[in-house]
Formats: sequence, structure tokens, C-alpha cells
Amino acid sequence: MNRYNRVLIKLSGGAIAGNTEFGVQAAIVIGGGNIFRGKMADNWGIERAEADNIGTGQPYVTTDYPAVQRAIEVRCDAILAAKQGTSGVYNADPNHYPNAAMYRTLHYDDVIQQNLKVMDQSAFILARDYNLPIHVFNFEEKGTMKQICSVEDIRTKIHSSVRLEFV
Repeated sequence: MNRYNRVLIKLSGGAIAGNTEFGVQAAIVIGGGNIFRGKMADNWGIERAEADNIGTGQPYVTTDYPAVQRAIEVRCDAILAAKQGTSGVYNADPNHYPNAAMYRTLHYDDVIQQNLKVMDQSAFILARDYNLPIHVFNFEEKGTMKQICSVEDIRTKIHSSVRLEFV
């Protein structure tokens, strides 16, 4: 039995979505602004607002915030934030700090207070205001979405009902 009936999957730009075969309705938001923004836009002499319009159609807003908006709008039970190259939320960048520790659970306020950079803070605040759980995981790990939608809190779960805990 699934604990969630409907979820929104926030994929990083590098993810390719497949269909769910485990009885959960899925809405999908694909990120991609970071592919164009940053160095590429700077090198081409394109300002931030214009670059954002190319990537998301909303200047100064990442796809994280609209993902949370859509999840609320279509009454999702949770957001599954599928990331590329990271298995969850860490206390430091594991690519630069070998002793970085992954969080098992975080309260929304922990993410904001510690300025963790997995999703933008405005998205976390909106999710917190609507008590919408966010599960952060690596999209390359097979079976993770099915496990999260059934009953397992694997990788990192962000919600108001949990306290900060490391893996």
C-alpha cells in the first residue's frame, strides 16, 4: 500500500522521466535553467532576467518554486526532488568535503537556517506553509521513488513532522 496517492516529481535537467509502475499518479516538473544560466549566459553577454526567461519564463525564479506551486495546485501528497549526482541533502558539498554527512531528515526551518542549497528557500517556505513533504534523492538510483512512495524514508526527507537527523 502506498502512503502517497499523488506526487510531484521535480527532476534536475539531466533526468529523463519514465513512467511509474507502482500505482501513484505523478506530475512532473523538469528543471533546466541552470543549463543555460550562469557561465554560458555570461559568456554570451545575456543578462540574468533574459537568461531566466530562456530557462524558465520567470525571471529571478528557479523551477523549484513553480514545482511547489504545481504540487499544491494539483493536490500532491509529496514532492520527490530527483537530483543528479547527489543522494540527498548534505551538511557540506560531498564533492569538496570528504567528511560531509547526509541528513536523513530535516525540518523546513533547518534548511532555511542552515542556508542549505538543494532547492531555493522560497520553495521551502511555500512547501512548509502547506506542510508538503519533500524527498531529495539521486534519480540514478533505481527503485528509490517506489520505496519513497510506499513507506520508506530513504535519502533525505524534509517536513514539519521530523527533526534534524543524520544518516
